[in-house]
Amino acid sequence: MTSPPHLLHISSLISSLVSSLLSSLISFLLSSLISFLVSSLISYLISSLLSSLISYLVSSLTMKRRRLVCV
Repeated sequence: MTSPPHLLHISSLISSLVSSLLSSLISFLLSSLISFLVSSLISYLISSLLSSLISYLVSSLTMKRRRLVCV
């Protein structure tokens, strides 16, 4: 027993719709993952840079104070 042509057409439409939805979902998830990784990397680099800068400033200030105390 064969299906009527309109049921085959509906089945084909549903299949293409599901395929399109899955494709867009995968695309969205990949772009979200990439943007999260990039923003995390940038955040890590900025915090690391700020931390090293603060550490350098503090050490240079304490060295200046030590020189002043020694004189």
